[in-house]
Amino acid sequence: MKTIAIATTFLTGNLLAGDHVVKTEPFKASISLDVSFLPESPTVIQLEPKEWSQFVVTDVVKHGASVKAGDTLISFEKEDYERALTEAKASLKIQELQLTTTKRELADLEITTKRSLAELQLKNDEAKDALDYFNGTSKALEIEGANESLKGAKRRLEYQQEELKQLLAMYKEDGVTEETEEIILIRQRAAVDGFKYRLKVAEAETKRTIETLIPRKAEQLQRNFDKAALSLATGKVALPNALEQKRINVQKAERAYALASKKFTDLQADSKQLTLKSPADGVVYYGEINDTAWNIGNAAKVLAKNKNAPTKTPLLSLVTNKAKLFTYGSVTQMDRLNIPANAKGTLTVEGLENTEIPATLTNLSATPNASGKYDASIAVDLPTNSPVITGMKGKVALTTYHNENAIVLPKSAISTKDGRSTVTVKLADGKTEIREIKTGQRSNGKVLILSGLEVDQVVILPEPKK
Repeated sequence: MKTIAIATTFLTGNLLAGDHVVKTEPFKASISLDVSFLPESPTVIQLEPKEWSQFVVTDVVKHGASVKAGDTLISFEKEDYERALTEAKASLKIQELQLTTTKRELADLEITTKRSLAELQLKNDEAKDALDYFNGTSKALEIEGANESLKGAKRRLEYQQEELKQLLAMYKEDGVTEETEEIILIRQRAAVDGFKYRLKVAEAETKRTIETLIPRKAEQLQRNFDKAALSLATGKVALPNALEQKRINVQKAERAYALASKKFTDLQADSKQLTLKSPADGVVYYGEINDTAWNIGNAAKVLAKNKNAPTKTPLLSLVTNKAKLFTYGSVTQMDRLNIPANAKGTLTVEGLENTEIPATLTNLSATPNASGKYDASIAVDLPTNSPVITGMKGKVALTTYHNENAIVLPKSAISTKDGRSTVTVKLADGKTEIREIKTGQRSNGKVLILSGLEVDQVVILPEPKK
């Protein structure tokens, strides 16, 4: 540090006319933009009809007029509208009568068609139920019943054969077969033979039942169902044909009536559009006042007696008496990148001499507008009873940088090439060197130095051009 002090002393004691000693000083950078005074949340007046389209002006309030809530702003010709409304009402009544008749005819056809279809459906359902029950339940039970009958015949034969076997075994032990015993054996053998025959019959009947009767029954039930289903299908095509046509006619008539009814209702509602009234106390401006500008457009041309006013287009704007004024302007891309959030500054208005009004940036758009600039909204603290009104112009100076101890250089001391900023620094031995620096904002011919120089260093200024 002592060496630096010696060098500084040397330099400051040998300064030439083109030498500049680096010092700290207050530095303030700002931008200036033209602004317009616009109200907060203006009310835009425009025609919003649903059906009527002919709006011929018969009377209109003057631009700049003060109005009360409920005052008429614009009135339009009513004769053509009332004639159209009467015709629409008569046409709607005729459609209503035609629709009533068509619906009555449909109701009659609905009854007769439904009855015939119901009978066909019932026969189809009965046939299907019989078939489904047979396939799902009865068929298996009948097969099972036939097999059980066959099993019963087999068991009864086995019982008789077992009884014969027991008798033979018992009589064999006696060694002698008496006449009575012989008769018993004869009867038992006959019983066995009888049950063998019954088993044979049971086997034949079971086979016929399973292989012939049950399949035949299934075929018959299927034929019955197919016949009923065919009759139903034919009936569903033939019977509803006229009914369906009538339904379509009714639906078309209903849609036409609904559309006509809506149009008539909308046309009735449009009567309110023929007299536009003020929603609040305020001042009338021709054209549209939006968030960023007042645009009179073609309003002055169309807002005249016997002129056709366009719909869906701003005609008037109402600035209410209680509306707070803001200022709106736009800045360049360079300024957009340098303005801090909530930047503060002052507002001046031409005609209000020696008056600076505090201003604060409240919104800065992130995207450019059609002209490539960025919209800015600035709040101002206007004094009570200020003469400033919507549409007036002003100029706002916003501070973008402020430092009481900043290192700055005259703009002429800095050379810029290929994106690099340099200065010529005078060393302690009297020699010079080119040194790269980093610069910041500029103001009033001075440039903020962010890095590369220190206080008390000497920068050589170029000779002024002759």
